[in-house]
Amino acid sequence: MAEFEVSWKEYVDTRLKAMDRAIHLAKEVTDNRLELMNDIRAQLGTQAATFLTISKFDSEHKALIEKMEYCIAQINGKFESTNLRVQQVETMKATVNEKIKTWGLVLGGLIVFLEYIFRFVFIRP
Repeated sequence: MAEFEVSWKEYVDTRLKAMDRAIHLAKEVTDNRLELMNDIRAQLGTQAATFLTISKFDSEHKALIEKMEYCIAQINGKFESTNLRVQQVETMKATVNEKIKTWGLVLGGLIVFLEYIFRFVFIRP
């Protein structure tokens, strides 16, 4: 077997070239990673710009609460109005029932009176 001999200078030059190439490759890999990280950072920045801020949420939430309270007040007002109308109808119903009883008594009395007149005036025993 033939031995392969390399001079010290060639050995060092070869090693330096290999290290230079390794450094160059490592730099490319690092640059690619940093570029991807910058892209992700830019995407996060764009995404963060679309997020709802606390002040915007608070103002919108407050407006919704005010609208809801207004609607609740309107509904309560309608319930009170409806309750008042129901009470009025119940009062009218009671009045009508009393009038029906009164007219029933009047008509009953009139029938008894007419029967009395018919029996004792027109039909004499």
